[in-house]
Amino acid sequence: MFIRQSFSLLYLVLPTLALTNLHFKIKRSCSLAATLISTRNELVCDIDKALFRNQNPDSLLQRLENLNKLDAPNRSPQHAGLWYVWYTDCPPPSNGKLGPFSGSSQQFISSEGNGYQNLLDVNGWLTATLDGKWEEWDGRLLEESPMDAESDTKESRDWGANHWKVTFIRLQIALFGLPIFTQTFPPKTSRIWRTTFLDDDIRIVRAGRTGRREDESVFYTKRTPPPGGKVASP
Repeated sequence: MFIRQSFSLLYLVLPTLALTNLHFKIKRSCSLAATLISTRNELVCDIDKALFRNQNPDSLLQRLENLNKLDAPNRSPQHAGLWYVWYTDCPPPSNGKLGPFSGSSQQFISSEGNGYQNLLDVNGWLTATLDGKWEEWDGRLLEESPMDAESDTKESRDWGANHWKVTFIRLQIALFGLPIFTQTFPPKTSRIWRTTFLDDDIRIVRAGRTGRREDESVFYTKRTPPPGGKVASP
């Protein structure tokens, strides 16, 4: 009789314990997610303040990159659409400067196919448009040295998950909407883009000529234009 009662009690208690355990797990997961979002928002606020004060945001950008949750950001639908460059340490014209003029810098990534477009806009009267295409990078450096050939630079990993090889196709400069200069790039005029952070509103990309991290420039981009429309740079 005692054993039967014990089993009956366990039958009643175990589901309650399981539900309680599940409740605590969900509660803990929600708490961690809320903490992550709060930390992310605080960092974004600090980065924007640093840009407003003309301060270097590099250390803050690295902390934000450490919060990246996506293993394959380049395959996420969040990647597509229009992005505004808020900050870059890249030289002209990628930093929003065209000769003596400064303007806004935007990038549009098509949700269909593999096309993208960079646009530099100086108050609407002067524009520079770069058309290009992307493909997933296979890890091969665009420029190799003898040291690279001797080392294991092509380790087995899914490089395309967060790396793109982009190829420039055409550059066009227009004045008041009328093309005044067009350049078609030679084949294999390429760069490597490494996505280090991506969510609905913010994207950080580090881009370089070879695929080596030491020659990368950083691009901090948002869905909304920066204050005044101009790109911040060091």
